[in-house]
Amino acid sequence: MQYEVIENIDHPGDWRAEAIGPEGEYCVAIFCGPKAKERAERYAATEMQTPVERALAAIRAVGVDAAEWKELAEGQRGGSFPRSKS
Repeated sequence: MQYEVIENIDHPGDWRAEAIGPEGEYCVAIFCGPKAKERAERYAATEMQTPVERALAAIRAVGVDAAEWKELAEGQRGGSFPRSKS
């Protein structure tokens, strides 16, 4: 989904999280009151993402780089991940 957070033109101080999905679907969430912009941004960054986008954001948040992630994923599939000897 492509999303953006914009201030509501008709009601300054209110913020809109808007998203357009791959099949043309359109979603809007409106936030009012204290920290409306921050809440709209947080909502857009979590609720308006696809599962893959959320997973990639979580990976970036913990600081795992792409090569390390690939290695970890291969280990989960039974690939060539080095396992500790017990």
